Amino acid sequence: MSVHAASQRVIGVVIPWIGTPNHVRILEGICQQVSPHGYAVVALQAGFLQQERFHSDIFAHGNHQIGIQRMAGWIVMNLSDIDEWIIAQQTKGRPVVQVSPVTASDLCPYVVPDNLGGAQDAVSHLIALGHTRIAFIGNLANSDIALRYAGFRQALAMHGLNPDEAPVVPINWRDDYWTAVAGAEATRRLIESGASFSALFAATDELARGALRELERAGRRAPRDCALVGFDDAPVALTLKPQLTTVHQSFWGLGVKAAALLLDLMEGRETPGGMHVVRGRLIVRASCGALPAYQTVVAAPNEVPDPLDALVGAALHVPEPDLIPETPLVRTVFAALLEAFQRALATGNDQEWVDALEAGMAALAPQVREVGSVQRALAVLRQISIAQASDQAGRIESLIAIAERVLVGSFVQEALIEQDRWAQLVTLVNDVLLHMTGIGHADLTSLDWMHLTPAIYSYLFLYDEDGAAPVTLHLQGGYAAGVQASLATGARYDPALFPPDEMIADLHDLSATAGRLLPLTIFPVATTHKLYGILCVVFAADSVVYQSSMAGLWATQLAIMIEIERLVASVRESREALIAAHQQERALIEEVRKLSSPVLPIARGVIVLPLIGAIDPDRAEQILEALLGGISQHQAQTAIVDITGVPLVDTQVAACLVRAIQAARLLGAEVILTGINPELAQTMVQLGMNARLLTTEANLASGLRRAFNRSNPPGAGKST
Repeated sequence: MSVHAASQRVIGVVIPWIGTPNHVRILEGICQQVSPHGYAVVALQAGFLQQERFHSDIFAHGNHQIGIQRMAGWIVMNLSDIDEWIIAQQTKGRPVVQVSPVTASDLCPYVVPDNLGGAQDAVSHLIALGHTRIAFIGNLANSDIALRYAGFRQALAMHGLNPDEAPVVPINWRDDYWTAVAGAEATRRLIESGASFSALFAATDELARGALRELERAGRRAPRDCALVGFDDAPVALTLKPQLTTVHQSFWGLGVKAAALLLDLMEGRETPGGMHVVRGRLIVRASCGALPAYQTVVAAPNEVPDPLDALVGAALHVPEPDLIPETPLVRTVFAALLEAFQRALATGNDQEWVDALEAGMAALAPQVREVGSVQRALAVLRQISIAQASDQAGRIESLIAIAERVLVGSFVQEALIEQDRWAQLVTLVNDVLLHMTGIGHADLTSLDWMHLTPAIYSYLFLYDEDGAAPVTLHLQGGYAAGVQASLATGARYDPALFPPDEMIADLHDLSATAGRLLPLTIFPVATTHKLYGILCVVFAADSVVYQSSMAGLWATQLAIMIEIERLVASVRESREALIAAHQQERALIEEVRKLSSPVLPIARGVIVLPLIGAIDPDRAEQILEALLGGISQHQAQTAIVDITGVPLVDTQVAACLVRAIQAARLLGAEVILTGINPELAQTMVQLGMNARLLTTEANLASGLRRAFNRSNPPGAGKST
C-alpha cells in the first residue's frame, strides 16, 4: 500500500486503559469491522487507571493532542465531559461515535449494551423464581446504570409489583462507584436500613462481588438467604462461589456496532444520532437459586428442532446465535461432534466418539469460558436424540456420559494452561520492569529492552518543549522484531498529524502478514506530575501482554525512570553550583549555610533534604525542624537525607541525624540516608543506633530510585 493511500484511512480509538479484557474485546470488534474497508486503527490510552485520570494531555489538552488532524474519525470509550471536543471534531469533518459514555449526549451516536432489556430479563427471572422483595444497588448518575435501574423498575411494574416500594441504595458519584468495595458498602447500608429483601440486583458484577462478601459477613448466604444477580458477565462472575447469574454484554458486538456506525458517518450515509443498543442475554448460574440452564432444557418429542442450530444456541445461551464472534467456531465444532455422535450411535464405536470429543474440546475450551455452556449443549443433544430414537435411550445415555467425562477433563486442562499462561505473564512483566531499573538512560530510551517482550515493534517519542518552537514529538528509539523499522531516531513529528504515514504503512504490512488487522497502541509516558511523551507498540493479536493491562505499566515505568534521571541531574547541578559558590566566596556561603536545609518535594509522598556544609548545633536544630516540617507539609512517606556535601561528620552530626531519623519514624515516614561514609557509620553505631532501623544508599541516584520504587509499585490498576 502506498504511503499516500495509507494516510487517508486511519481511525482513532480512545480507551481509558488499554488492555482490560472488556476494552480488548471492543477493540477486536472494531478491528474486525473496519478491516475490509482498508482502515488502520490507532488505539490511544486516555488516562492512568491508578490515578483515575481519564483525560490525559495526549487526548484533550493543548499542543499535546495526538492525531487531532490525522484521524478520519474517532471511537471514544467510557469518557465524560467531552462535548466541546466532539463538536470541534465534527466541525472539522471528523465524525465521532461513543461507546458506553459515562454521561450520555445526543451530539453523536453512542453504542450501549441493552441495559434496559437486560435488567428487565434479570428481574423478571428473579420474580419467576418467586421473589417479590428485590433490592437494587448502583450509581444512578452513570448513564448505563441509570438505564439498568429503569429496566429494574419496569420489570417490577410489568409483574404487578410497586417499584416505589423496592429497596434501593444509590452509590454516590465517586472514583470506585463500580467496584467490589462500593458494592460491599452499599449492601452494608442496605442491611443496616432494615429493609426486607430476598433478592438483590447489583448493577455490575463487581458490585455483586462486594455484595456477596457483605451478605456472607452478615450471615446471609446466596442463594439460600438471598438470590443475587449482576450485570456484565465479567470474568469475575465465574470465580465467585456460588457462580454469578448475570446479564452478558457482547463487548465484541459493541465494537462491531460502533465501527459500523462510524463507517456510515465517514462514508456519508445517513446515520441517526443518540443511543444504539446491542442486545445481551441472561446467563443463569447458581447465585440466583435456579438450576443452571443446561439442566433445565426440555425438548418436546413432537417439536424436535434442527439439531445443529439447537446445539449452537444452547452453547451460546441464546435461542438464535446473533453477533457473537465464537459462533462460526462453535458451529463447526458441533457439526463435527454431531456427525461423530450419530456414527457412534450406529456403529457402537466409542473410540471414534472420544477422539472427536477431545479434538472438539481442545478447540472450544479456550473460547467458551465455562463448562456449563457445553453441558447445556450435551443436554440438548441427549434430549433430541432420545426424542428421535427412544429405543436407543440406553446407548445415548452412555455416549453422553462419555462426553461429560471428556468435557470436564478438557476444561480442567485448559484452566491449568490458562493459569500457567498468566503466571508466565506476571514473571515476564516483573522481569522487564526489573531490567528497566538496572539500565542507563540511553539504553532505556533506545528501547533495546523491548526484545524481552512479545512486541512486534515499538517506538518511544518524547515531547520537545523549548518554549519558543511548536511542540513536537522527538523519536528517541525504536525496536522491531524481524521487520524493518521505517522511522529514524532523532526525527521530529507534529503531534496533531501523528502517527506519520510511514507508521501506518508499516501497520498495514504487519496486519497483512498476520492475516488480521493489528491496532497500533499508544500509551502515555507520564507520571502524576508531567507528560513526557508516548510509547507506541504493536503486539501480535494473541499476545497475552496485549490482552492484559501490563503493557501500560512499562510506559509508566519509563516515565518514572525519566523523571528520576532528570531529578537526579537537577539535584546534582544544584549541588555542584553550591559547592562552586562555596569555593568562590566564603562570605556568601555563610549566608547560604544558615538557609541550607531545603526540603524538595520531588514526587507524591517523596521529599529530598540535601545537606551541604558544616553542621553546628544551631543548624542541627534547623535540619530537624525542616525535615519534620517537610514530612508533615507534603505528607511524605519517604524522606531522602543526602549528606554527600557535608565535609566533616563527627559525633555531633551523627547525633543530629539519629534524632532526625527517629523523629521521622514517629511520623510514619522512612528516612533514606545517602552519601554515608565509613566514619559516619561507625559513629552512629557508637551512639547506639539500631542498624536494622536505618535505610542507606550509596548515593542520591540510588536513593531516589529506591524511593520511587517504594512510592510507585508496579502492577496497580482496574478495569471497566
